[in-house]
Amino acid sequence: MSKKAFIAVLSVIVLGLVAIGWSLFSDKKSATESPTDNGTSSTLFPFGQRPVSTGTTAMATSTDDTDQTIDLSGGETLSRLKRISTTPVAGAVAFDMGSTTIIRYVERATGHIVQIANDSTASEQISNVTIPKIQEALWGSDGKNVVLRYLNDDGRTIKTFTGRVSTSTPNKGIEGTYLPDNIQDIAVSGSRIFYIIEGMSGAQGTRANIDGTGRTGIFNSSFGDWAATWASNSVLLFARPSGTAQGSAYLLDMATGALSHTVDRIPGIKGLLNPDETLMIYSGANGNVMGTAIYTIKGAAMRDIGMGTLVDKCVWSKRSKTIVFCAVPKSPAGGVYPDDWYKGKVSFADSVWKIDATTGETTDILDPELEAGISIDMMDLSLDQNESTLLFTNKNDLSLWRLNLE
Repeated sequence: MSKKAFIAVLSVIVLGLVAIGWSLFSDKKSATESPTDNGTSSTLFPFGQRPVSTGTTAMATSTDDTDQTIDLSGGETLSRLKRISTTPVAGAVAFDMGSTTIIRYVERATGHIVQIANDSTASEQISNVTIPKIQEALWGSDGKNVVLRYLNDDGRTIKTFTGRVSTSTPNKGIEGTYLPDNIQDIAVSGSRIFYIIEGMSGAQGTRANIDGTGRTGIFNSSFGDWAATWASNSVLLFARPSGTAQGSAYLLDMATGALSHTVDRIPGIKGLLNPDETLMIYSGANGNVMGTAIYTIKGAAMRDIGMGTLVDKCVWSKRSKTIVFCAVPKSPAGGVYPDDWYKGKVSFADSVWKIDATTGETTDILDPELEAGISIDMMDLSLDQNESTLLFTNKNDLSLWRLNLE
């Protein structure tokens, strides 16, 4: 995440391999080809088998009014790099409250919401509501609304609860509503959501406010297995990525429902639009080689960024429409991507890079191993509005980390 909402994988690919690995990216096919003609199966939560969770109510309040504080001092601060959580997280957001950057995250095991100021070592538990084994938490940009995803007691029904955090006492909790069961994929943009439900007749896409109101059907397909990311006015739709099958990516206009084609015939394709929707970064694979490229929407031009990573490890700048930040594996092993990374068969040691999508200029921002002696497989990158804080999750243990960009 993360759009994007659970997952984590620099090395410079030898120029010859780059040329080979991306030769397939210039090969086009019809935009009407089914995204499910790959014969592969998919899962909602791609990082392995997920535990069964108990349900919650549409009005959840705390049974313990006592604030709980966790002290993260004593070795957790490593120059610009800081570990925020000592427990696995399901999703996080950084937002600005006055002159202070606030970080909120959801504990995966309990569903508790924890808050910490960027310049502090003490975190406060602002919601004591227990919703066990949250698989995914997607936040609105203001840090007040959150979409929680988990499996019901039967282990088959996907529950999606959208709520607003209440920090007032004594009833600190989450007030909200349930969305329909078994949502296949969901994307959040600011205060809006887009979700996909699949049935016997295909897939249906619905746009709504993040609180669940204003639901409007805007997309129908006779094919299933769609996934989505959302930038501003358009959703990017693509077949759920697998390196064993060629996929396509389409733009869905959120105002009109019009569908337009971008790129196709790319195994394992997943894309992410920049804020003004003029550029798309996308990743894919050819054989056991990962590749990453920039696609210009107007003009349909492609630029190879010269390094291989997964879009799950990237986030667009909020302040510059041409800048994207990516965690890039330093020495990726050969494999089927992104499948092997999703399944936990491979793990990466990443560096953080700043990439100019128009000039191709790249800047090495951070190597955790060189700076702090820590190897981190990054996923779910996100930025605060002022772009002073980069959040990411370490896929190895699902701990939350903050990188100070100032």
